[in-house]
Parts: sequence; structure tokens; C-alpha cells
Amino acid sequence: MAKKVSNSLEEKDYEKLGKLLVSVGEIGFKDKKQLYKITFIKGIVSGLGGGLVVTKKVALLLLILSLLGEIPLVGPIAETVQQTVNQRQ
Repeated sequence: MAKKVSNSLEEKDYEKLGKLLVSVGEIGFKDKKQLYKITFIKGIVSGLGGGLVVTKKVALLLLILSLLGEIPLVGPIAETVQQTVNQRQ
């Protein structure tokens, strides 16, 4: 027979989980300064990676839209923007 698992955690379980998470985060680091440095660099790299992904997706979307030619609702807006840009030059 299968053993029934309880979904509720007690306070001591949360304490164990918190200590486990702290120990996992500090594994391999000599001091907190190194941990913060690595975490900061990881955040910067993650942000840049996310930005590159968004840029690629927008470029792909614009490429697909340019291949379609004229889009019914976007056409008049695009013409207005194009006229405005041409007047500024």
C-alpha cells in the first residue's frame, strides 16, 4: 500500500529547509564577499541573456511582419510613423 504524505509542514520543517537552502548557497565559497560577487555576476549575465532573447524574438517578429507586407490594422499607423520620420529628416 502507498504511504499517505502530508502536505502541511511544521515550523521545524521550515527551519530545516531554511538551513538547507543557506548551506546550498554557501557551498564552495570561502566567504560571503565571494558569494555576493558571484551572485551579482550571475544576475548581470542573466539580465543580458534575457535581453538578447527578447531582442531575437522581436527581430524575428519584425522579419515575419515585413514578409507579410501590409497588415490591416497596423498599416495606417505605420504610414503615419513613416511620414513623421520623413518630415523630421
